[in-house]
Amino acid sequence: AVCAEAASLDAAQWSHWAAEQLPTLHAAFEGYVLGMLCGIGNPENRLPPSAAREPLLKHVLHEDQLEGSVLTNATAWLISLALGPAAAGEDRGWRCLYSSSAHGLALSRFAHHAVGYGGPTLLLARCAPLAEQGETCGLTIGAIVDTPWKAGDKFFGGNGCALVQLSPRFHVYRPTGHSQNFAFFNLPADRAAMFRARGEPQLPEVVAFGGQTGGFRLCLEDDLNFLLWHQSDTTYRSNEGEKLSEAKRRVNALELWGFGGIAAEEAQAELLRRKGRDAAKAGSLSLETRRQMAVDDHATRFVLEAGGAHHFVGDELKKSEDREARGINRGESIR
Repeated sequence: AVCAEAASLDAAQWSHWAAEQLPTLHAAFEGYVLGMLCGIGNPENRLPPSAAREPLLKHVLHEDQLEGSVLTNATAWLISLALGPAAAGEDRGWRCLYSSSAHGLALSRFAHHAVGYGGPTLLLARCAPLAEQGETCGLTIGAIVDTPWKAGDKFFGGNGCALVQLSPRFHVYRPTGHSQNFAFFNLPADRAAMFRARGEPQLPEVVAFGGQTGGFRLCLEDDLNFLLWHQSDTTYRSNEGEKLSEAKRRVNALELWGFGGIAAEEAQAELLRRKGRDAAKAGSLSLETRRQMAVDDHATRFVLEAGGAHHFVGDELKKSEDREARGINRGESIR
């Protein structure tokens, strides 16, 4: 359902909800009505009854991206309305960058497909219903991130970020303007030594949004297998009309969609090419230099090993003398 039962909303409430949640819905309706009016008296332009909704429900995703995905064409269209009008020359081509069903549900796999994409993204998690609380419909929720993903110990993102709930009802949690803890992305293990050296507690290894590092508004933890939710924080608005359970939920599916167009995809491809060149150059370094290399990025590790010429033993980068003998063939092209 897009919102609450129709009987519970009067015209004024509906208008307020639509203006806040889907600011470009009126333009979509306007285009639909104008198209229908232009077809009056012209049988060649009149649509058959089965296709009457097609101009309004614009296809956002390619058909080959729909099968089994968390994001459907209808919900992608709703989100595009929630984003507002595209800037002049802005390309909003949608592409699935990461899917747990195709790539595996793990933080390192997510990082490999997310890091380097040079545009805004939509992260969606579909969770199993909480049967013990009487839920029959699982929660599907995520976030719009308006900047490239940046792993580290600091929050990132801008005012274009928002939390997005697709089910059981559609809702967009926009920024409050009071805090800027939009998104947090901390990769595992490799940073532990750094925090120990500083005498600081290790930060949680999660993908999260809002709140603080001691308690996020929305958090994917345990290698992205579980989702935690809190009703409010100072970064994102709350929804007084619906209170979601704050119990831990199991994640059944996770997807990351990019909508930055060709330029964003080229930025990611160039990053991988550059890392590939760096991997090739590393083969000519002395053994002592390679031992001193501090590679604390899981995505970088994956690219170096995927090239087949190098592998890691602990934190040490070594050259692989015989690729076929080692069976290293884990390279995977970015979709």
